[in-house]
Amino acid sequence: MNQGFMTIGEGSPIPNERWIISMEKRATILSIGLSFLAMYLVWQYISGEDERLKSEYQVTENIVVAKRDILQYETIRPTDITLLTVPAKFLPPGRIGNQEDVYDSVAAIPISKGEFILDNKIISKKYLLWLRLPNHKRKTSYFGSRKYQKLCRIPITSRKQSRFGRRV
Repeated sequence: MNQGFMTIGEGSPIPNERWIISMEKRATILSIGLSFLAMYLVWQYISGEDERLKSEYQVTENIVVAKRDILQYETIRPTDITLLTVPAKFLPPGRIGNQEDVYDSVAAIPISKGEFILDNKIISKKYLLWLRLPNHKRKTSYFGSRKYQKLCRIPITSRKQSRFGRRV
């Protein structure tokens, strides 16, 4: 009789029970070991990617964001905006990073809640000087002479009342 194998009659040899158990133990230990190795390699890869992404997106800057919906031509007040910290890689061109730059500006277009406030979405304070001047100190100009206005069919407005109903 061979060691490790038993034969039944003239059939093929059947492995010994001791040998079967030891093979099952080996397979189990090997599969557990390979699974731990795979988990370790995945953990190493993920931690490396995590460090790379943290270093890449760690540089952040502030951007002004609307706290509520702002209508077109509405004056922006300090209660309408807030600062949001965003990775520098995702900042759009024309961003405004300081809240004081937006105060008392006028929205050129409607701005939704949570939307970035960019310099092309507002009419700045320095361009709104004419709003701060009283009506009697504003200068008005007429395009050409009255004769030219009649030829081009431009409505002639009096000095007392403009065609928009405002005094000039």
